[in-house]
Amino acid sequence: MDQQNLTLAGERKFERLGWRSIELIVKYMASHVEGHLNSRMNTSNMPICKAALHIIPIARGGLIPATMLSHELGIPIRHVLNVKTYTDKKRNASGVYAEDMLNLGREEIAGAVFIDDIIDTGTTIEFINATYPDAVFAALIGKPKGMDRVGHKGLDVLTHLPIIKVPDDTWVEFPWERIIL
Repeated sequence: MDQQNLTLAGERKFERLGWRSIELIVKYMASHVEGHLNSRMNTSNMPICKAALHIIPIARGGLIPATMLSHELGIPIRHVLNVKTYTDKKRNASGVYAEDMLNLGREEIAGAVFIDDIIDTGTTIEFINATYPDAVFAALIGKPKGMDRVGHKGLDVLTHLPIIKVPDDTWVEFPWERIIL
């Protein structure tokens, strides 16, 4: 994989991922997301047809992975959810600021998978679950603190995802964050 582990002068660790790593992660993720959605279509008390499947990226970090996953699976992106946890703007009780909340029905959520780049603290997933209780969530990277928090809530997170797990004190840099215009 084309990733680098760096430690900056006594500070937290730094994980730099390259495009090839992201491509491999998304391909692996695609097989698991597709399998999960297919099993949901077959076992859900609310039947879901293939045409109802769609991907909802969590902006901004989930936009590129969700687009790659959409192409890989041939499943469209129909909505984007803009959720921020690192902001000074007004937040709700969960500590999340959400712009343009999606007014989605239960049927739409049943066929959706929310995609983000990283499970850091678990706050975003908890917010999505509180807002959309039937949601499925997957991320490329996970940190133990966030994964542990999510795991104890019984949320529908694809448990074998994220593919890469990094320590809580590691800052992850994605290749799309390095683009300088």
